[in-house]
Parts: sequence; C-alpha cells; structure tokens
Amino acid sequence: MLPADGVEHRRLDAQHQAVTTMLGGLFPADSGVQEILLQGSDEYKPRVLDVGTGSGAWAIDIAIKYPNAEVVGLDLAPVNPSSPPPSNCRFEIGDASAGLKQFGRFDVIHARSVLQGVKDYAALYTDIAEVLNPQGVFISVEPEMGFYDKNKVKYGLQKEGDPVCNFKERDILALTRTAFRISAGLKS
Repeated sequence: MLPADGVEHRRLDAQHQAVTTMLGGLFPADSGVQEILLQGSDEYKPRVLDVGTGSGAWAIDIAIKYPNAEVVGLDLAPVNPSSPPPSNCRFEIGDASAGLKQFGRFDVIHARSVLQGVKDYAALYTDIAEVLNPQGVFISVEPEMGFYDKNKVKYGLQKEGDPVCNFKERDILALTRTAFRISAGLKS
C-alpha cells in the first residue's frame, strides 16, 4: 500500500490533474455521467461514489461542478483534502473489498487507479453492480499495464495457461471476463 501522507496526496492531486486533462474532463464525454448528474434537483440528488478516493480531488471536483449531487469518497485511509470539500461531499473510511451495501445505492460509481489495492476484482465488480442503480454508470480508469522489450515494443497479452502469462495478465483477463458478466447482468 502507498502512504497516505501529504506527499502522497500531492502526487495524487497531480495525477488527478493529468488524468482530467487527458480525458478532457472529470469523466469520458460519452459516458452518460453528465446526463445523470444534470438531472439533480432539490427533490432528487444523484448519488456518486468514488472508490479509492485518495486525496479526494475527483470527488470534490464533481461535488463543485454538480452541486445537486451527493458525493461520497471512500478510501482505506483518512482523506486530507487540499481544500475543504463542499457540503454535498463527504468522505468515508472503509475497505471497498469488504462490501459497499452499507453506503447505499449510487447513480455513478468511479474507481481510478485502484488495481494495486484490490485483492479480488470479481468480488469488487459484483459489489459495484449490486449498489449501482439501474441506468447507472460505472467508470473505471486504470493505467495500462504491460511489459516491453528492449525496443520499447509492448509484448502482447498472453493467453491464460501460456508459460509467459504473468500474474497481472491473469488478473486483467479475469477482470475483463467479470466486467462483461456484470455488463450483461446490468442490461437485463
């Protein structure tokens, strides 16, 4: 696990800015998130969960941009944001791997760069599917993992069972299969 100190939170804030710049916003433009969050009103507050919130930067930015949304940031360590969160944003200390039902249901669930902290991706994705409202959106943003040769050419993803298939590739294969099962389950 990475530390949860000021140095780490500054690194996470910089990472947040880089990913936001790369995406052109807080989430992919065609993800449907904006449509969900713009439905917020005094009577209905869309709920957003940020799994592995880290410094809380993404959760705070979403809460500022969408003041009618209720935003919950979840992390193993206490969050010490660089600026106070708005009133529609709160942080919970907890382990997403222990289940999410105690936090309620959500319209948008966001998880970024959580691969190293998740022991059972299939269980996490199943938990996410259970607390995601119908027509809700789950956004997962992870760095590309891979191995490169001396010429900086990426080795292709090996098939499970191949002798050179590494542990991370097995995790990615399992995660992909789980994501398809969850996606299929959400449509029914």
